[in-house]
Amino acid sequence: VNAYTTPGWGGGGTDIRALAGARLARKSGRIVAMGLGLVGMLPGGTPVGLPARAGQRPLIWLVKPPARWGVGGVVWGVHWFVMARNEARRSRNWRQRLMGWAVLLVVGYVLYAGALFVMQDRVVWPRHMIPAVDAPSLNAYGIEQMWVDIGGGERVEAWYLRGRVVGGDVNQKRPLVVMAHGNAELIDDHINRMLNYRDLGVSSLMVEYRGYGRSDGSPGQRGIVDDTARALELVLERPEVDRARLIYHGRSIGGGVMCALAERIEPSGMILESSFTSAAGMAKRFGVPGFLLNSPFRNDRVVKGFAGPILLLHGTGDEIIPVEHSRKLKAMAKHGTLIEQDAGHNDYPRDAAKMWEDIEGWLVAEGL
Repeated sequence: VNAYTTPGWGGGGTDIRALAGARLARKSGRIVAMGLGLVGMLPGGTPVGLPARAGQRPLIWLVKPPARWGVGGVVWGVHWFVMARNEARRSRNWRQRLMGWAVLLVVGYVLYAGALFVMQDRVVWPRHMIPAVDAPSLNAYGIEQMWVDIGGGERVEAWYLRGRVVGGDVNQKRPLVVMAHGNAELIDDHINRMLNYRDLGVSSLMVEYRGYGRSDGSPGQRGIVDDTARALELVLERPEVDRARLIYHGRSIGGGVMCALAERIEPSGMILESSFTSAAGMAKRFGVPGFLLNSPFRNDRVVKGFAGPILLLHGTGDEIIPVEHSRKLKAMAKHGTLIEQDAGHNDYPRDAAKMWEDIEGWLVAEGL
């Protein structure tokens, strides 16, 4: 078997051995050659020779797992892999040809799933797509800015707004809603929602995701839920907050955050807007097994076990999270209400006034 070396294009000068040969493909089994061609796609590897008789060069070269990626290894690996594949195509033995294509499919899927596994946090939490913004003038809205320590000298931002006093009793306890936004949004985008809840006499709390806006850290299910729980515990100590009327409102992936929070601090009711049954279920749409996810968000499990009322809001034309997700959650819920609206995902709600009428009516009907 010939061994080729290239000075690691893009790989920092690491030698690359791409391994396979047409002669081996013809005489020693095409499947072995194809496998070696795939091994050659692992750049930055170190050659290891299988023993031969004294004074002779090694019989076959193998490659250890790569220390780092390099373009050169990929180029040579693809070159020899394609050569071996073409040899397999010319084979008259249909079993060898079928096995060759099976290997191609399996390895292709593994590479695809592996790439998604490596890139998943960038896909699930696309904070790089959201431009940094300066903090708005919160005093003009009566919003209190809070900072939650997450360790290592880092912190995340949180906002709290008291609900409007109803009936003139300034000492009355008010309901509290905890809100969580979508993965391509900031808390800055939801000031109007906090004001709407204020006008309903409901206090509100929003905690920014790690790595988003002015918050430090890197996003992920566990860290975000930890931060939200810590901020909520601080707000629950305030005298104006009625612990018996605690509501969670999550939009899109925020529904996953709120359901995960409900497993730690149980609310009185939940509002899930344009959310999903589970992130694992969403991953299946792309052919990826759910156990590979860092943020699985099992809304279905939480909804099944939650005894309180749940309001589900969804657009019938949602192209990102189809409305069937909320319909399935409605079927799972012990006490669920589903309200659909003619809208997609990013433009939900098209009729904001109607949505707030629905929320107010639901709060009143459920005694929240």
